[in-house]
Amino acid sequence: MGNNLLLVGSVPLASVEEVMRTFGGALAGHLPAIPDGEVGERRSWVNRLSYQIFNGHMDLETIRRPQPVDGVEQLLPRSRDDVWNFRVRPGVERVRFGHPGSRLGYARDAASSYFVFRTLREKGIIPGGVRFQISMPMVNSVIRPLYFPDAGDLGRVRPGYEEAIAAEVAAILATIPNEDLAIQWDCAWEVSAVHGTANDIPAESEIETHVTPIGRLSENIPDIVQLGFHFCFGTFGGMAGVRARRSGPDSRTDQRGGRKHGPPCRLGPHPNARYIERGVLRPLGKSRREGSAHLSRRHPQHGNLESAIGYRPRVPAGFRLGRVLRLRSYASG
Repeated sequence: MGNNLLLVGSVPLASVEEVMRTFGGALAGHLPAIPDGEVGERRSWVNRLSYQIFNGHMDLETIRRPQPVDGVEQLLPRSRDDVWNFRVRPGVERVRFGHPGSRLGYARDAASSYFVFRTLREKGIIPGGVRFQISMPMVNSVIRPLYFPDAGDLGRVRPGYEEAIAAEVAAILATIPNEDLAIQWDCAWEVSAVHGTANDIPAESEIETHVTPIGRLSENIPDIVQLGFHFCFGTFGGMAGVRARRSGPDSRTDQRGGRKHGPPCRLGPHPNARYIERGVLRPLGKSRREGSAHLSRRHPQHGNLESAIGYRPRVPAGFRLGRVLRLRSYASG
């Protein structure tokens, strides 16, 4: 099993089997885990949740939906101005989601994809030692002002959604052998909000707003499961959602004397490396669990190909930083 390359999750191929056959052999020597490609509805990342989960929920009102094209309904937005918008119905203090462990679809898809993974491993197409990877958006990347424009609604929806994600994780852990499993949290709004895109909602700019649910959900994952984090600014239709601002020379220096971490990198330091180091890696490192942090940004010349960035935070023992290869045909973050 290799540790120097990561497939973030989404792969523009037609089926789970095609994804795993294509990359399971060619890249297996470099991969700690292989995803199922997030095929089908999950290819739209969080957008599918708008029409599959939120639209029609008894406690939510749909106040905007993607505009039709030639009289035909559209489920996926064509721009950020075309996304679904929701608000909590008057009198509802907390939105909750039924059918725990299956409502969001992550556990169901994971079980189906793991069957393909296990079959291909038994045939020798995927070598032993490579884990099965399931990637899930973190709570605040789903329940965010882009979809819930009333800031007061965020606190009414997020706790229930966190419960729903926790139930999905529990179902995954109960279905898939933990020694075969890698779980990755996708954090896009968590990074971009702290970077300055949430100035009109002060609480969203605070690190603590975002790392608290990350910590709670991560504590439910046994040490034997490989835990990973994908920090990015998100994309929409392949275009970067935020123009990165470099975090300055201090983010590349060691507090003990200004020593740079790692070799120079032409892509520059990650704009919110301090957030990642102080807000996520350091608290989780106290548990001394195994894990990995995947810090990526959109490559300026290769569209959806994302490369690793140069700044290497001081990570707790047991954590590693991986190079990132992201292949995405459609994404919204």
